[in-house]
Amino acid sequence: MLDESFEAPDDEPENAQPPRSADDITDIEDDDLADDAATYGIDWMGAAVRVASAGTVIFANNLNGGVTSTGATTARPVRQVRAGTIRREELDFITRVFVESPGYQQALRMLRAHLLVVDGAAHSGRRTLALHLLIEQEVEKVTALASDSDLTSLRSAQLQREAGYLFEATALDSLACCTTADIQTLADILVKSGAYLVITTSDGRSALPGSWQPYLFESAAPSGDRVVREYLTDRLGPRWAQDHQDLVDARITQIAADCRPADAASLAADLVGVARGLYDKSRVLGTLGKHGRDAVRDWFAKNPRVDDWAMMLAAAVFEGHDYSVVNERAEALSGRLSSTSVAPPHNDGADTSPSWAPVSRSSRLDAINAECESLPSIVSNRSLSYRIDAVRFSTLHWGTSVLDHFWLEYPELREPLFDWLAATPARRDLHKVAGVTAGRLAGAGSGFNTLRPIRSWGRLDRHRQEMAAIALGIAAEDPVTATQVRHLLNSWSSAQASRELRWTAARAYGGPFGEAFPELALMRLLRLANTPDSDVMTEAAMSILRLSRSVIELVDVVKQLNEPSLVEGSASATVGPLTAHLLGAEQQARGPALTAEVIALLRDPGGRGETITLLRSLAAEPGGYNAVHQLVTGWLDATADPNRCDEAELIRDMLVELFAGNRRAGIERLAYDVMRLAFEGGNVNVDVLQPAIDAFEDPLPMPGGTR
Repeated sequence: MLDESFEAPDDEPENAQPPRSADDITDIEDDDLADDAATYGIDWMGAAVRVASAGTVIFANNLNGGVTSTGATTARPVRQVRAGTIRREELDFITRVFVESPGYQQALRMLRAHLLVVDGAAHSGRRTLALHLLIEQEVEKVTALASDSDLTSLRSAQLQREAGYLFEATALDSLACCTTADIQTLADILVKSGAYLVITTSDGRSALPGSWQPYLFESAAPSGDRVVREYLTDRLGPRWAQDHQDLVDARITQIAADCRPADAASLAADLVGVARGLYDKSRVLGTLGKHGRDAVRDWFAKNPRVDDWAMMLAAAVFEGHDYSVVNERAEALSGRLSSTSVAPPHNDGADTSPSWAPVSRSSRLDAINAECESLPSIVSNRSLSYRIDAVRFSTLHWGTSVLDHFWLEYPELREPLFDWLAATPARRDLHKVAGVTAGRLAGAGSGFNTLRPIRSWGRLDRHRQEMAAIALGIAAEDPVTATQVRHLLNSWSSAQASRELRWTAARAYGGPFGEAFPELALMRLLRLANTPDSDVMTEAAMSILRLSRSVIELVDVVKQLNEPSLVEGSASATVGPLTAHLLGAEQQARGPALTAEVIALLRDPGGRGETITLLRSLAAEPGGYNAVHQLVTGWLDATADPNRCDEAELIRDMLVELFAGNRRAGIERLAYDVMRLAFEGGNVNVDVLQPAIDAFEDPLPMPGGTR
């Protein structure tokens, strides 16, 4: 990406003109870089794309400081649900690539009691094992319970028949306090309801009381080699071994056998990139296992200068961005590290000069084992051509290993690092990349006051608020940190919180956090949307739309909006604009008012019925009528395009149902106002408008006669 400190590359392409001023560089539109989204690994909030991994650990993060590896972009992102209904795509993926761990058949037999505790080491695949056990029970759906749920309070009325439940116990206190009678009551309730509950714990055998022993299964990690092979079969097809004979050689097999499932999954994802010719296999092996950790430790020991550390960390965070970006951020970090009271440790006798002395680009890159990759030229809206020289480490995932090592080995430098991330400029969304890194490090914890530095960002400018929203979503991927994030966002969502904090919470709920806790996020977003503050309401509506594209159904949102307490009286003044945002009226400036989500909603009979009920209720209220009129007008405008015949027919059928039957005052007024479009030269399809014309011209049935 580009920023105001862009430096002209050594070898400009023909006809390329380097920018000479800040105005030149800031004039480049965000759309200029849209085609390079995969290169930079930025999604809607700047979060790096997460990768669906193989084996029993489904989601391996390739958060290389805001840029994904080349191989990472080839896999379809699949997010874990930590609390709420587990999505079908996650269950389907587990079914395809699941590798049986030792004792799997015994666990299946134990689950006949409808209650099971799966205990094992961290990162051993407990969650995936638990989900696969529930899948084998042929349950209708699987729901993840919140980590702070009280199992002793579960009752038959709260459980759905033929359903599976997953409880990931991040702390054993809630289980240790259960008596034998409590556990037996829980098991009886599950049997009576026909439901299944699988609990996952870490080191539970020694910490849990003996009353849990009949239900305790001690799991072991599956073979890393089998994890790799199952993943490759899913990604490359069953003939991958014949088509890529040298892909998994003896060395890869040996490395995979010693890997825990998460590392094996990451290795498999990289091998997919090798098979597709994206990079050489030698780049994959550089940071695997103990060899990779030792290599990073040796680099820090052999390169004691503050400038070298700053350049290495800046490249780890902003890998994939232009050299000028990395160089400018490294200079800023060098100044912070030099001025801190706790300087980086140095070797005796080494040159520890903290000054950011002029050094050639090649020397700086050689010092951190990196190189520049020239990307295709970008043409700005001023017809100026710019080349991006993206900084890449010579070894895959080296940046991730560097950040992990720095965070664990130098805790005294964590606060300066966070201060430096917070000061990242907002040019070209660099601050969002920094937010991803902050969230990843905050989720690592390791004795650090995890959310303290991020907490203050929500009270600053809009860019820092965006960073906080991103960081909290990424940090919540850690199950322990997730509990802290949930409580923090809940306080930010309250009516007593400031406008800035409420906006930040609405933004966060629409990102990775909302995908991990979809039902909780939807509930709080609806609460945030019920506000007279247009900025908070708009952000809440946009977050709901984002979630509707991945983890929630739009029909479920409409059902909740149909609650009488929301659509009647003064509440309609906020629910009306929210409905217009959700169903497309506010998107005309950027594209068609009929989005794919809205089309799917209206094609579903249940969804169309809920939508019509909502529109009728809002149209009858003074505070909701304008939003309904705006929405229907937007739909009519979208269907005026002669190439959208299917959508035109869909809207016509919907209007027939909307204006049919008993028409209250709001619906009659809507028919009149919409009908006027045909007589005032509006850009509408008269065939689609016909139900409104018919509704206004037909007499309304009235007690004692007709009007």
